[in-house]
Amino acid sequence: MLDLNHATGFEEAFPAWLESLDEPSWISEMRQQAFTRFLGQGWPRKGEEDWRYTSLESVEQGPHSFAGPAYEPDESQLAAWVFRGLDCDRLVFVDGEYVPELSCRKGLPEGVQVAPLREALREKTLTEHLGLLSAPQRQPMVALNTAFMQDGAFLRVPRNTRLERPVHLIFLGSDQARAAHPRNLILLEKGAEATVIESYGSLGEDAHHCNAVTEVRLAGGSRLDHYRLARENEASTHLSWTGVTQQRDSRYHSHEVSLGGRLTRRNTLALLEDQGAECVLDGLYLARGRQHMDHQTRVEHLSAHCNTKELYKGILDDEAEAVFRGLILVEQDAQKTDATQNNRNLLLSRDARVDSMPQLEIYADDVRCTHGSTTGQLDRDPIFFLRSRGIGEETARALLTYAFASEILEGMDLKPVHQRLSEELRRRLPQGESLRGSLQGDR
Repeated sequence: MLDLNHATGFEEAFPAWLESLDEPSWISEMRQQAFTRFLGQGWPRKGEEDWRYTSLESVEQGPHSFAGPAYEPDESQLAAWVFRGLDCDRLVFVDGEYVPELSCRKGLPEGVQVAPLREALREKTLTEHLGLLSAPQRQPMVALNTAFMQDGAFLRVPRNTRLERPVHLIFLGSDQARAAHPRNLILLEKGAEATVIESYGSLGEDAHHCNAVTEVRLAGGSRLDHYRLARENEASTHLSWTGVTQQRDSRYHSHEVSLGGRLTRRNTLALLEDQGAECVLDGLYLARGRQHMDHQTRVEHLSAHCNTKELYKGILDDEAEAVFRGLILVEQDAQKTDATQNNRNLLLSRDARVDSMPQLEIYADDVRCTHGSTTGQLDRDPIFFLRSRGIGEETARALLTYAFASEILEGMDLKPVHQRLSEELRRRLPQGESLRGSLQGDR
């Protein structure tokens, strides 16, 4: 067990951690380089532009200890995190460590690899992929993940292969105050297609910390539907960074939903490197109490004839806070770019707050790019209309709030996921239970 709470700091504990690992030398070298970057960059501070609205002081204070989970596999506990009626392959991790007893890999097509990353890292060919996307970024928490990464998922889909079943990756924090640094690597070769669900949750109510990194590489003509769901308890902290590289005519569609966590910070980077690449980013975040949620996206158009469509929606109640900061960068050679970016927020309380900063940075002259942001409360006119049809005011408010969020959920092709998230959304909304049985997601 690595117990950093009783060490004088990461710098003193890292050599012992490195020495305890039995892994190829190239991984140890990558860890050492990442740790050097982390020491050079230090913990993010609110004085930095990217962290102006989010403080990681509580994360810096801990918990930082992590080890194999003191956890007895229990299917009944897992039931809260699987989707009824969804036929899928599944990898389960608790406190960053793989739990084979709860995982399930069925008959996969020839050449498809679905495995714990620690197992896959024995392949030297992964030196061409792991860490190359994340290393150049000035992201100290990504560097920290690389230095202390435990386990995670590896998915490789070979050329012109379509996965019929989704792959569900479940990352759970146990009932002990621990930190986890999961790492995922997803590789789709030319013409491959897959659906991946990346879920984060909690087995108890105690505070725990997750610092996750996912790297995605899409070859020409490949397609990935990527569900990214953060539903931890409201005492936990969740940091995640997802990086995607896209080659010619590839398509990446992200469905991101953030519901839990005391503090959530999610970064997305997409690099459209060749013509015809398409990136769709759909996001929904619901914050209540004193939750703080920060979503940062960056899409770089590096080649011509690429498309981006981005829509993030937020619903905030009580004293919750949210941040959205999105950038679409269009380089000089990226002519014929078509990109839209929108952030829309609904405030259910006078004390809720959101800071929204959609941005365009364009160096090409033959493009079509738009961006926008709206923040406000429910309109009185539709409330009056519903009340005139015999619907109570609280139910009318719940119905309109649900309708505001449903645009994101309707884009999900996996019906069991859509239905489950619709149920959770309804439970979280004020008077949302009054909508039971009357919504499409419940049918």
